[in-house]
Amino acid sequence: MLSAPPTDLAEFKGAFQARIARQADVWFKDGEFPKAVHLLRARAETVPSDYEAWTDLGWMASNIELWDEAEAIYRRFAQANPGDPDRRLPLIQFFDNRKRYADTIREFGPSVTDAKAHPNHWRLLARAYEKESRIDDSIRVWNEYLKGHPADETAKANLRRVTAKRDAAKG
Repeated sequence: MLSAPPTDLAEFKGAFQARIARQADVWFKDGEFPKAVHLLRARAETVPSDYEAWTDLGWMASNIELWDEAEAIYRRFAQANPGDPDRRLPLIQFFDNRKRYADTIREFGPSVTDAKAHPNHWRLLARAYEKESRIDDSIRVWNEYLKGHPADETAKANLRRVTAKRDAAKG
């Protein structure tokens, strides 16, 4: 028996998005990656502000090693959502996964400017500075982050670790 059709536009959009997500999952599991990418692209284009749709699309493009396309997807999401404090997080994560630390610094340094941004913005920027042997910059970013998140014990541990690394290098 068929379910009742949606009664309003928001309900219809939700049902549409859910159906696309289910079909993309089926094609992914069946190894039909290009089909899944096309369907995810339609889902993302339908709702330009849908974080999950864009990140699913970017992840799938990365999964089939369409690196340039994945980067373009993440950039497009960021450009289309200037009011979203996490609009650039998928691109930062993409750079981190690809070990493109210098790109993270070039695009997102010297610091995170939106206090509402997800903590991973600071974590990944501090990590990029560390990986690029810019330890003092990494320490600076950890300190900036901790000003707004003083109870983050993991961040405190990372700050101690990076500071010890700097101090050990000084001899």
